[in-house]
Amino acid sequence: MPALSFAVHITLVAFGISFPAIGHVVADCDVAQGARDELHATGRTVHNRTLETRDDLTAQERQVALMARGGLSNLDIAARLFLSPRTVAWHVRKVFMKLGIRSRRELTNALAGADFPLSRA
Repeated sequence: MPALSFAVHITLVAFGISFPAIGHVVADCDVAQGARDELHATGRTVHNRTLETRDDLTAQERQVALMARGGLSNLDIAARLFLSPRTVAWHVRKVFMKLGIRSRRELTNALAGADFPLSRA
C-alpha cells in the first residue's frame, strides 16, 4: 500500500476518516483536533450539515449560483473558479434542486438580494 502524503493524511484525519489497513483510527485524535484548530485559525469553519441545513447552499454552490445568475456560462464559471465545467454543472444541478427551480432565469428571483461579486467580462 503506498504511503499517503502528509497533506492528504491530515485532510482525511480532519474529517475523522479511519485507516484500518494500517491500524489508525483517527476520529478523535490530537492530529484531527490540530487540523480543526488550524482551519479555525484561518477564519474558516467546518459546518456540520443537519436536517435543518441540508437545503442551504454551500459556499461553492452559492458562488456558482451567483455567477450563473450574472449570466456566466458553465465554461466561464469553471475558468474563474479553476474547476472543471462538469463540476460546475454538478453544482448548478444541486443549486436548482435546493432552491426548487428549473432554469437559470429563475435564479434572479431565487437569489434576490444576493451580491454578484464578479461582473461579466
